[in-house]
Amino acid sequence: MSQAVTNGSDLINAIKQAQIDKKNALEKECWFCKQEIPAEKSKWAGVKLTKPAPSSSHRVQRTYETYVNIPRCEKCHSIHQRKTIINTVSMILIFTPLVLAMFGIAYISPIITSIGFAVLVAGSVVYHATFPEHTQKEGYKNKYPTVLELKSQGYRKGWVTEIFRGSGIKLK
Repeated sequence: MSQAVTNGSDLINAIKQAQIDKKNALEKECWFCKQEIPAEKSKWAGVKLTKPAPSSSHRVQRTYETYVNIPRCEKCHSIHQRKTIINTVSMILIFTPLVLAMFGIAYISPIITSIGFAVLVAGSVVYHATFPEHTQKEGYKNKYPTVLELKSQGYRKGWVTEIFRGSGIKLK
């Protein structure tokens, strides 16, 4: 009987070690370009996944949350940040004049909104034209093996992808 337990625990330990080895192998290179070593963990991409928890009450819906850190090098981080900056500036230029116009504050709203759309289009064109061929876009993080494995277990991407650093600590 003790032989079976020993073999069972050896099997469990072997499976755990294989999972650790697999994770370590994935973290040795940038997931997006597969050429560089990853930068510090604060530069890594992150995915927040949620899964409904079984509940005996129909009033309260509980969810499990997990965060997956995806290794990213300094170069890929800056490339992805460039797109974030373009989108942010464009949205500010597009929506601020619209809100001001609703309150009758700005009479030059159409001009500023048009500039916002121009920044969005021009910025996106430049971003895609200068995007390195060997680097994947940030959306590629959803194909990371750990993310795919969790999705197969019922986890889904949340409504909001939050930025977090290190080992699943969210920044606000």
